[in-house]
Amino acid sequence: MNRRFKHITLFFVLVSVLCILSCSNKNSAAIELQQAKLLMETAPDSALTILNSIQSPENLSDQEYASYCLQLTQALDKNYILLTTDTLIKKAEIYYEEQEDIPSLALTYYYMGRVYSDMQDAMQAQQYYLKALELSENINNIELLIKTNNSLGTLYSYQDIFETALPLYKKTLQLLENSNDSTRISLALRNTARVFTETQQLDSAIYYFQEAIKMATPESISSLQNDLGSLYLKTGQYKEAYDCIQKSLRTCSNPHLQYHLYLTYGEYLLKTTQYDSAGYYLNQSLQSPNIYTQAGSLYYLAQIERQKSDITNYFRYWDQYEQLRDSIDEDSHYENIRMVQSMFNYQHIADEKIKYEKEAAQRMIIIYQILIVSTIILIIGFFILKKEQKKKKKLLDLKEQLYKQSQQHLEDNKKQIQLLENELSNGQETLSEVKKQLFEAQKLMLEMENRQISLKQNTLEILEQDLKRSSLYIKIHRADSGLTESEWSELALLIDATYSDFTGRILELSQRISTEELRICYLVKIGIPVKKIATLTNLTSSGVSQCRRRLYKKLTQGPENAENFDLFISEF
Repeated sequence: MNRRFKHITLFFVLVSVLCILSCSNKNSAAIELQQAKLLMETAPDSALTILNSIQSPENLSDQEYASYCLQLTQALDKNYILLTTDTLIKKAEIYYEEQEDIPSLALTYYYMGRVYSDMQDAMQAQQYYLKALELSENINNIELLIKTNNSLGTLYSYQDIFETALPLYKKTLQLLENSNDSTRISLALRNTARVFTETQQLDSAIYYFQEAIKMATPESISSLQNDLGSLYLKTGQYKEAYDCIQKSLRTCSNPHLQYHLYLTYGEYLLKTTQYDSAGYYLNQSLQSPNIYTQAGSLYYLAQIERQKSDITNYFRYWDQYEQLRDSIDEDSHYENIRMVQSMFNYQHIADEKIKYEKEAAQRMIIIYQILIVSTIILIIGFFILKKEQKKKKKLLDLKEQLYKQSQQHLEDNKKQIQLLENELSNGQETLSEVKKQLFEAQKLMLEMENRQISLKQNTLEILEQDLKRSSLYIKIHRADSGLTESEWSELALLIDATYSDFTGRILELSQRISTEELRICYLVKIGIPVKKIATLTNLTSSGVSQCRRRLYKKLTQGPENAENFDLFISEF
C-alpha cells in the first residue's frame, strides 16, 4: 500500500514539474515579447535580438504569436532590413481582424503598407496605408497618424503624384508641432521641400529646406545643404549655392553621398564657366554606383564639351547619357493609384454595408451548420447504439448456445434427471398421476437433450480427429515458414467444416476483422503456440499478442486480454 502511495505521489510531482516548466516557458515568451515592445522605439536592434531569441514561436498562443509576427516585422523595418514577404504580417492581420483589436489592427495595417512598399507593390501598399490612416483617426493615435501620413506621402512622391503627397506631408508637420522630435520634424520639412521642388514652387522649397537645416542632425545636414545648393543653382543664386555646396562637402561623412555632392558641385562649376574644374568633379561623380548620378554626370560632361566645341567628345558623352536614360525604368502606378484612392473613398460606405450583411449571413450559416451537425450526430449515435445492442444480443445468444453444447450443461441435466428420479421414487404414493407424468416428461426431455449433446460432442470429436489427421494440420504444426494463399484457403474450409461455419460466426460478431486477424483465430483454434503463429503469419511474437488482445475486445466488447481471447476461441 505504501509503495503504491509513493508511486502515486511521484506521478503527481512529475505532472506538477511539467506544468511549472510549461508555464515557465510561456511566461518567458510573454516577458520577451513585452521587453521587445518596450525597446522597439528606442533600441530596435535590441528588440530584434530578443525576438530572434524566442524558440519555436509557432508554439506560442494565438495572441502571443500574432504579437510576435507584428513586432518582428516592425523590428526588421526599423533596422532597415528589406521586407520581402508578407507571410508574417498576414498572420497578425488575420488574428487582429478576428479579435477586432482596433489599435493592434491599425498598427498591423501600417506595417503591411511598409511590407508592400518594400516589395514595390504600390497598389497594396496604398490600400493598407489608407486603412491604417482611417483606424488611427478613429482611435486618435497621433504617433501612428504621423507615421502613416509620412509613409503615404512618400509613396505618392515616388509615383510622382505630388499634389496628393503635399497635403500628407503638411499634415505630418501639423501633427509634429507639439513634438520635441527635431529629427522627424526636419525630415518632414525636407519631404515638403522636395515636393515644392518637383512642382517648381522654388521659393517655398527654399524656405522649407532652410527650416529643415535648422533642425537637422549631423547625419542629415550634408544632404540638406546639397539639396538647398542645387535649388539656388536653379534660381541663379550662385553665391548662395556655392556656400551651401561647400558646407555640404565639409560636413559629409558618407562616402556614397560624396558622388552626388560632386555632381552638384560640378554643375555649379559648369554654370560659372569653370570647365576644367567642372570636368574633374563630374568625372569623380561618374564613378557613383547610382545610375541617376551617372546619367547626370554624363549630361553635364556633354555640356562642357559642347561649350568647348569638341563635337567628338560631346557626342561620346551624349550617347552614353542616352543609353543610361533609356535603361532607367520609368514605369509607375500613377493612374492605378489615383483610381484605387477614389474607389476607396466612394466604396467605403458600400463596403461597410457589405461587411455587416456578410457577418449576418455568416451567423445564419453557422446556426444552420450547428443544427445539421447535431442532427447527423444524433442519427449516427442512434445507429451505433442499435448496432451495439444487436452485437451484444448476438454475443449473449452465442454464449447461451455454447453453454447448451458444453459438458457442464450435460452434467447439470444429469443432476436434474437424478433429482426427478428421486422425487418419483420417494413420492410414489403421495404424488398425483398428473405430477408423475409431468416429472416423467421432464426427465425424458432432459435425457433426449443429453443424448443430442453427447452426439454432437462425439461428432465434434470425430471431426476434430479428421482435422488433426489431415496433411495440412500436420504441416502447420511442423512448418518453419508461412503458408501459401491456397493453404490458408484450405485451412479455412477445414475449420468451417469441423466447427460449424466458424468463419461466418466470427464475422457476425465483428465485421471489422481483417484477413490477418482471421488467420490468427484459425491458428489459435487448432492450438498453435504464439511463436509458431508469429512464424506462420510473418509477425513478431509481441505483434501476435497485441493482435490477440485487440481481437478479444472486438469480439466480446470486453477489456483487451490475450489469455481470455485464447479461451474464448477454444470454446467457440
